[in-house]
Amino acid sequence: MSASHDDKINTPDQTAIRVLGGLYDMVADETNFEPMFHAMDDFIDQALDLQEPAALPPVWRKVLAEHFEKADRLFDVVQKDEPPTAQDFVARHTLPAAVLASDGSLLAENEDFRVLARRDAGRSLQDCLAHPNDRKRLHALLGHAQEGRQALLTFQFDGSDKPSSFLARRSIQSNDASHEVIQLTLVHPYWTGQIEELLQSAYGLTATEIAILRAFVASGSVAEIAKARGRSIRTVRTQLSQVFSRIGVDGQTELAFFLSSLGVLAASTPDNSTEDGSRALAQHVARKTLQIDDRVLEYLCYGPETGTPVLLIQPTHPPGLTPDLRAALAAEGLRIFAPLKPGSGKTTSQPASQSMQDMVRDYQSLLDAEGVSKAIVAGQASGGLYALTFARLFPTRTEAVFLVDTGVPFKGRAEIMALPKSISRTFIPARYFPEVLKLPHRLIAANFHRSAKGEARVIDYFFESSSLDRALTRTDPKYYDITREIIRFSFESTDRLVKDVSRWASDWQELLDNVANTHHIRFFHGAQNTMFLAENIQAYIAHHATCDAVLMDGCAQLASFQRPAAFAAALAGLKHA
Repeated sequence: MSASHDDKINTPDQTAIRVLGGLYDMVADETNFEPMFHAMDDFIDQALDLQEPAALPPVWRKVLAEHFEKADRLFDVVQKDEPPTAQDFVARHTLPAAVLASDGSLLAENEDFRVLARRDAGRSLQDCLAHPNDRKRLHALLGHAQEGRQALLTFQFDGSDKPSSFLARRSIQSNDASHEVIQLTLVHPYWTGQIEELLQSAYGLTATEIAILRAFVASGSVAEIAKARGRSIRTVRTQLSQVFSRIGVDGQTELAFFLSSLGVLAASTPDNSTEDGSRALAQHVARKTLQIDDRVLEYLCYGPETGTPVLLIQPTHPPGLTPDLRAALAAEGLRIFAPLKPGSGKTTSQPASQSMQDMVRDYQSLLDAEGVSKAIVAGQASGGLYALTFARLFPTRTEAVFLVDTGVPFKGRAEIMALPKSISRTFIPARYFPEVLKLPHRLIAANFHRSAKGEARVIDYFFESSSLDRALTRTDPKYYDITREIIRFSFESTDRLVKDVSRWASDWQELLDNVANTHHIRFFHGAQNTMFLAENIQAYIAHHATCDAVLMDGCAQLASFQRPAAFAAALAGLKHA
């Protein structure tokens, strides 16, 4: 927020009153957050004496805490539940997903879908339907009145050697206006030798029936199967019906889901020495749950089954990453285990005050369940503190530590105050008076979810101090979508987000030094990151022989997404560190 503000008000009392006035204005209209933040900038500058240990004058700390708490309660009263949007639907999926409007036009798609589709500019999604019958099924869905009705659609995308199958489900969704929409979710049947052996032994399928199933996975079309096998469509339908009866499914849609589920359970064995093989592994994302005492931990697994294990901890980043990153990790032979934070997905919600030690003990249970004795432990952003905590508690289970855009601890208040205002206005309160952070985060989240305009405003604010990342999100839809997903995931729980930011802003020097004495630590960082400066990392590794850094020139906070191959290579370089 670089807009000018009234610099005539120059006392802590006056700026604190402006903070409170802006606070209540934000509750009334969460789109109007600039005045309060600018007032907070002034108040921090004027009220904090860098020579004093106290972060705030006691009277103002008490007054601010009371008013922020009251405003939080008021916001609970005026807050209205917003209906889920098309973007909310696609954001929940770690495989390609999209939403179509009632006229068949594209409403929303995630990055995985965009990468898979690779449509020419101007080519509609309906033009990509593989067969005339797919168009008929889509139009029947669009014209049907029953919510929940579904069908299997196949699309032939540019550059793809075979069609992609999607479950299309009719849904009613409201977002500013009522929409009858079609939700598309990738159904990705796999075929491996293990699946073939399982089907033969468990269901007694004949060689012909196995061949029919293999052809179904390859084409997804009865007509294509008939053509490839030199049989009539009627004969193939009869053979498929026999297979349905043996397996216990009712049709092609259920069969596709059945084979897709087997692909998740069985080891995937495509050739990951090629780009196509890595792409296949990147699409193969398994969601698993683990019961630990009275709670559930959900986590994602992707990459080659026999790959080098990596525990990837991301409390503020979606654990599914992007297709490009997953493909790069698979190409480097890395097997990723990415736990979802408490309250996300099926992971049991826990109080935000839950210690990092308790959380990483659950991650040790994850490795036990997967039969992994030792792993590279990686943490992204504030997740780096969890990675360090894991290494400290479980040194023999930790191969090395990989810190992605985590930085090093701030040495003191003066160092934080010297940061750009958009960063210091968060990290100063996070370190010294975090009680004032929850409500502004809630208000920003409400603005983000309120409308497309609000979403764009928050994304622009997110990179206010980073001209590189702001330019990327303003000009490239890919990085706009990535940033939107980071914000959406981060703001799933404002309590937990504030707690993680407070930990990140705290002095965790002892933790870092302790792990640096026992393990190899590698920093992966954008050289132009304005939040945690690259020169501070370089100063730290200059005095620690067990530490090194991979710094990406021309990159800031989105370095890992801009340079996926470099990210994967830096991580893979820690094998047997």
